[in-house]
Amino acid sequence: MSEINFTLPPSLPGSTSAAGGLAPHTLKALTTLEGLLAPGQQAQAQVLGRAEAAQGQQISLRLTLADGRSVTLDALATRQPELPAGTRLQLTALPDNRLLITQPDAARPLTRLDLPAGSLLQARVLSSTPSGNLQQIVAQLPDGRQLLLESARPLPVGSLINARVLDDRSLQAISPDARVQQLDLLQQLASQFARQSPLSALFTALRSLQGQPLPSGLQQSIERLLNSQPSAAQLSDSRQLAAILRNAGVGLEHRVLSGQGGALDSDLKANLLRLLGQLSSFNPATTLQSPAGTLLMATLPTLARQVLGALGQRPERQPGLSFPLPTQRLEGLENPSLQTLLKLAAGAVARVQSHQLASLAQGQASSTEGQPATVLQMEIPVRELPTPIQLRIRSEDGEPRKRKGSERQRQWKIDLAFDLEPLGPLQVQAQLCRNQFSGQLWAERPATAALIDRELGELRRTLSEAGLEIGELDCHRGTPPAPPSTPLETHWIHVTA
Repeated sequence: MSEINFTLPPSLPGSTSAAGGLAPHTLKALTTLEGLLAPGQQAQAQVLGRAEAAQGQQISLRLTLADGRSVTLDALATRQPELPAGTRLQLTALPDNRLLITQPDAARPLTRLDLPAGSLLQARVLSSTPSGNLQQIVAQLPDGRQLLLESARPLPVGSLINARVLDDRSLQAISPDARVQQLDLLQQLASQFARQSPLSALFTALRSLQGQPLPSGLQQSIERLLNSQPSAAQLSDSRQLAAILRNAGVGLEHRVLSGQGGALDSDLKANLLRLLGQLSSFNPATTLQSPAGTLLMATLPTLARQVLGALGQRPERQPGLSFPLPTQRLEGLENPSLQTLLKLAAGAVARVQSHQLASLAQGQASSTEGQPATVLQMEIPVRELPTPIQLRIRSEDGEPRKRKGSERQRQWKIDLAFDLEPLGPLQVQAQLCRNQFSGQLWAERPATAALIDRELGELRRTLSEAGLEIGELDCHRGTPPAPPSTPLETHWIHVTA
């Protein structure tokens, strides 16, 4: 149901009263009111259903009398008031077995929400009736209040709506198992994160093998992987940078499934999978029955193994969500064995997949918080740098909603993370809104923070010469503060429902 959107109409359909509720209306009881209601007495009622009759519309009501009794009553309406199932009414008995029905303010379906965007709610469908090209849906919240909704699709009476508030007049349905899917994704991420190893360790080991006699297929896979690394100069060219980001490996499965399997010579993950396939073919220990083979197959999810086959190879807070991923150092790589190379290659694939799963998890989390976004987290090994560049890109999805009094401005944000000697770990958070640039730099080493602070004037001058207006630009020692771990949500769900 995640593709269904609901809107709340500006007013109740067919309403004629000034308050926007149901206009007073008279019904003819089909059974005697004697012993139930005397003329002038009142009772609360709820519509159970309605059906067409020869002289109008027959409406079934459940009455709650003053003494607490509950009875069912059928009545006839000569006109057709908007009385979907679940509507709550107030009845006043009139002479001649007639009933005057009104709808108290508290019983009228809501046509406006007073919940903040991103809040979650649950409601049960009471009725779904056609209204032009749309469906008029009356749904009941757990506290008894009702919502009047418009939807492009009919919904079965009695079904549950799980929705997220977009604004005061819009809801977006969410799948009831969305959180289960997110939990499964986080479990996969934890598994891959536990197996990952730094890309730099693999590249160091592969460079140590250059010039040594190796099987031709393995040699080609190593050379292809090493040659696919971009140079630092390529990062300054916009077209080459776009190609570098495209070949970072995080979109491999999408490219293969969309028919781009023949253009993957420079894709990082594709080359890692080729290398892994070559290494496993030369290592008899990596059979499906061996412990090493079991580890290898666990490292490669099903889709990755399918991609490996498509490339002509033979395959036999929450961990991983932190950014940047940690870079542990591995010893003893001067003369790597085949088993060591296999472990490093599998760890490198797991690292790329950790970035992929972290991107999906962050995108799902942003949707749950009411701010849908596409997140791409990746790692780019550069020839001249000892460690790869870690990059995370976040793009807000959907059309920006207008704020009161002004139109929302498009803003670009980028987070960068480096670990460069002798500077040490660095992180950059930069924003570009229209033509104004602002940013925060974070250095873990005191000497690096002092150096950057001295060079900020030169950075401002360079950015100004590039035509940008400079806003806030500062350097701090340490790491950026962590975002709030738990979004504020309003739950309208009974735990016993």
